[in-house]
Amino acid sequence: MQPKDQLPLTDQDVEYSHFSCCGDEDLAFLRCPKCSHIWVECYECSTWYIDLNDLRKIASALPSGSGESPCCPECQVAFEDEHYLKQSHAGKYRPTAFQVVEAGLGRYLASHLHQIDQQTPIPLFIDDGAPVVEYAVLQQKLLPKGYQPRPHAECQMSPVGFFIIAKGSGIDGEPVYWLRGLDDQGQTVVGDMYYTLESAREFLLVEYGVQGASWVSIEPPPAPMAAQGTSVSLPGRD
Repeated sequence: MQPKDQLPLTDQDVEYSHFSCCGDEDLAFLRCPKCSHIWVECYECSTWYIDLNDLRKIASALPSGSGESPCCPECQVAFEDEHYLKQSHAGKYRPTAFQVVEAGLGRYLASHLHQIDQQTPIPLFIDDGAPVVEYAVLQQKLLPKGYQPRPHAECQMSPVGFFIIAKGSGIDGEPVYWLRGLDDQGQTVVGDMYYTLESAREFLLVEYGVQGASWVSIEPPPAPMAAQGTSVSLPGRD
């Protein structure tokens, strides 16, 4: 399964509430063609947010010397194109939503990109930024095995029919898998962490008694070589 929009991100795809520089921010994600580092530029005031895990770290997007080209703030390799924000260079210098999520930076995506498909509750990532890699839809909503609703209790567990698995990193960098059961509003009802994808899948059998659940993989799309049909064109450098 792939998202509807596989094109490089535009200035409508950034969550602006995280950023404050000139008061008239126009923001765009950037991605280094060499090392894949992702950062954000305000092209209104030429500010680079060079570390999206620490927004206090900023730099100027303008080259330090006359005739010099902008350089990636991570690997210091110079851009091949001076006007890197032009639409013709979109596929080279701007990431896709999946690339932002894979870098653990999904929180900086605008809200309309938080789901793979606007017609379904399948999220691109969970709240800590880990990308969703599989999902399963049950034929009917179920409660866990042995769960007994309390007639007069204020809080009752909701039946769940939709489950996701997100892949993250543990303390030592080893992969971990977060399984979550979501309600109709996309809120987590049940969940747990596992160290293998297979054990995460077994959650449905162990906790809900569901055998042979059909898990669907979510494959990130390949990065496009060039963009067509994006709704917003960013300016080039004059």
